[in-house]
Amino acid sequence: MACVAWTKPRSAVAPGLGAVALGSVLFGSSGVLILLCYQHGANAAGILTIRGLATLPWLALLVRAGHRTATRSELGRLSLMGCLVAAGVSAYTVAIGHMSPAFVALVYYSYPVLVILGARMLGWIRLDLLTATAAAAAIGGVALTIGVPSGDIGAVGVAFSLISGITNAAYLLVAEHTLRRVSPLAAMPLVGGLTSVLLLAGCLVAGPQLPTDGRGIAIVAGLFLCLMFPHALLLRGVGQIGGTWGALVSSLEVVTSIVATALVVGIEISPAVVVGGALILVGGIAAPIVASRRATGLRGSPAAVGTAAGEP
Repeated sequence: MACVAWTKPRSAVAPGLGAVALGSVLFGSSGVLILLCYQHGANAAGILTIRGLATLPWLALLVRAGHRTATRSELGRLSLMGCLVAAGVSAYTVAIGHMSPAFVALVYYSYPVLVILGARMLGWIRLDLLTATAAAAAIGGVALTIGVPSGDIGAVGVAFSLISGITNAAYLLVAEHTLRRVSPLAAMPLVGGLTSVLLLAGCLVAGPQLPTDGRGIAIVAGLFLCLMFPHALLLRGVGQIGGTWGALVSSLEVVTSIVATALVVGIEISPAVVVGGALILVGGIAAPIVASRRATGLRGSPAAVGTAAGEP
C-alpha cells in the first residue's frame, strides 16, 4: 500500500493516547478478575459469556441508518476485525485458566513487535531509530518483569497466550487500515456486535458456568465493567494515533496485569518491576508524543510524514 500522510493534528494525539491508555488499564485489570471468576466456579464459557454480554449493547447503535451506511463499504474488514477479537479474547481467557494472568500478559505482549514487523512487511513504516528505540524500551521493560509472577509456565497457557497476541496484532493492522475510511463510532457497533454474537453462540454450545456466591457475583460485575469499554476506547485511540503506536501505548496492559496479580496473590513488587514499568511507559507513551511533533514539522511531504510518525 502506498504511503499515506499522517493526517491527525497534534490536538488529536493526546486524546488518542489517553483512550488507548485507559482501555489498556481496564483490560489489564480484567486478567486478575478472570482468574478470580475461575476460582469462584466459572468456566471459560461462562467468562466469555460475560465478555459477549458486555459488548452486546454496542450492537444497538446499528439501528442508526448513518452507521449502517458508513460501514457498508468496509463490511468485509470490519467483520474480519470482529472475528479476530472473538478469537483473541477466547484464547486469552483460556490461557488464564492454565497460567497466571501476569505470565499470560507477558507472553501476550509479544503483539506490539508483531504489529511493527507486520507494518514493516506491508511497507507501511520504515524501522527508523525512534520506532526501534520505542519498541526496544517497551519490550525491555516487559523482560525485566519476568521474575515477578508466581506459578509454573505451562505449554497450553503459553500457546493460547501467543494465539491471543497474534490475533490482536492482526486486528490492529486491519483496524489501522479500516479506520482511515470508517469512524470508530460507526465501526464499534458492527465489530463489537459481531464479537458478542460469535462469543455467545459458542458459549451456548459449550455450556457456561458462572459464580453463584455473593463475592463471585461482585467479581462478575467488576469484570463486566472492565470488558464493556476497552474495545471502544481502543478503536477511538487507534483511529487517532494508528495501530503501530497504539500497540506500544497499550503496553500499560502488562503493567496493570502484573501489578494487579501481585496485589491479589500477595507478591512483593520488586525494583525490577518499577524499572521495567518505567521503560514501558517511556517506550509506549513518550516516544509517540515525540513522533507526533516530528510529523507536524514534516506535513509537506507525505512520505516523510509517514516515516517520521512511524505510521503508513
